[in-house]
Amino acid sequence: MIKKKFSKQEIQDLVWAFIHEFRDGVVESLSKKIDFIIIYGSAVRGEFVPGKSDVDIVFQVFKKTDKEIVEKEATKLFWATAKKYPELGFERSLSTSKTKKRNAVNKVLENMEKKAGLYVPVFVFVKGDIDWEKGLLVSGSFAQEIGKRLLLPQRSIFLRFKQEGELLYGRDIRKVIKIKLTLLDRMRLGIVP
Repeated sequence: MIKKKFSKQEIQDLVWAFIHEFRDGVVESLSKKIDFIIIYGSAVRGEFVPGKSDVDIVFQVFKKTDKEIVEKEATKLFWATAKKYPELGFERSLSTSKTKKRNAVNKVLENMEKKAGLYVPVFVFVKGDIDWEKGLLVSGSFAQEIGKRLLLPQRSIFLRFKQEGELLYGRDIRKVIKIKLTLLDRMRLGIVP
């Protein structure tokens, strides 16, 4: 079987067709629970690479009671939609487990990925979990608190939301973001102040 070679533009067109189909399915079933959906990253920049790139989609829901429902349903819709676009390679880019074998080691890895929030197709936050203006996570586990303060220059991620983010649905959170990178952020990013 010969695989079709897609041009960079064809890949970008496919990824956006996927994103819009996924978004439409989510909005159709969950719109009353969702404040907004925004995407940033390689798909928005036109740099999506099949089998390596993911899609950085962030949801904000209105209530804490809606978070698990939206995560579960959006994830289910993501994978159902992804099956229609196998050439995008999400099954490879959204897991460290590159095999379909269901042995004990793969189950442990998958469980660790899930608990750590790695390789998930969507990120869901509750309104109030993030101070969007300052670009800071307000709540989270102890591990997330350590990571957000030491390892990840999170304000730079929120700056990306503002600069390159594409609103997919709801309130335009980009207007709220007023990020200023600190000296520590610049040092972590390797930017000379």
